[in-house]
Amino acid sequence: MLFWPLALIALIAIVIAQLSATFPDALRAEGSSEKLIYLALLLVFILAYGFRRREVRLGPMALMGVGWLAAFAALLVAYTYREEARMVFDRVRGEVSPTIAIARDDGEVELRKAWDGHFRAMALVNGARVGMLVDTGASVVLLSYEDAAAAGLDPEHLAFTQPVTTANGRSHVAPVILESVAIGAVGLSSVRAAVAEEGKLKSSLLGMSFLGRLQETSFRGDSLILRN
Repeated sequence: MLFWPLALIALIAIVIAQLSATFPDALRAEGSSEKLIYLALLLVFILAYGFRRREVRLGPMALMGVGWLAAFAALLVAYTYREEARMVFDRVRGEVSPTIAIARDDGEVELRKAWDGHFRAMALVNGARVGMLVDTGASVVLLSYEDAAAAGLDPEHLAFTQPVTTANGRSHVAPVILESVAIGAVGLSSVRAAVAEEGKLKSSLLGMSFLGRLQETSFRGDSLILRN
C-alpha cells in the first residue's frame, strides 16, 4: 500500500512543477509556498486513507509503473528546482567551510565568519586559488610571497621598495597590478596589489583596492555580503 501514496506524491509533484514553470511568480507571494505544501500533504493523506479503506490491490506491472512514475517525478522536481538546491548546498558548504563564497540569487556572494571571528575567502587571483583574510584596514590586496608565485608573478624579480607597517613590524612590499581577482561570481580586473617579502606575511589579505571597488561590501551579523 506504500505505492499509492508515492503515486499521489509523484502526480502532485508533476503538477506543482508544471504550474511553477508556467506561473513563476505564483509561489513568491508571502505564505503561498507553505499553503501549497500543507494542501498537497492533506490531499495525499485523504486519498491514501481512501485507497486503504477500499483495500485497493495492485499487480506487479502496476507497481512497477507507479515506481517509474515516482522516479520520473523526483527527477522532474530536482531539475525544476536545481538552482534552489544549489543555493542550499552552497550555504551548507559555507557553514562547514567559511572560506567558500555562498552564491546568492541576486548576483551577490556571502562569506561566513570563521570560528576566530575573521572572514576568509578562497579567491581566484589571476586564475589561481589563493586563501585570503578579509582586511578592511589594508589599503590594497596584499599577497604573500608564496601566493604571488602561485598567481603567476615572479617575486624574485619584483622591486620591494614601498615601506609598510604590519602586525609583524616594518617591512617593504612590491607594488603590482593583478589581472583579475574574484570571490565566487564577484570579480574585478586590473586590481592594485602588493607582494610581501618572503617570510613576512603568513596569509594574503583581501584589502580595499578590491573591496572598495565593489558596489556593496556590508556586514550583516555573521555574514559579509559582496556585490559587484
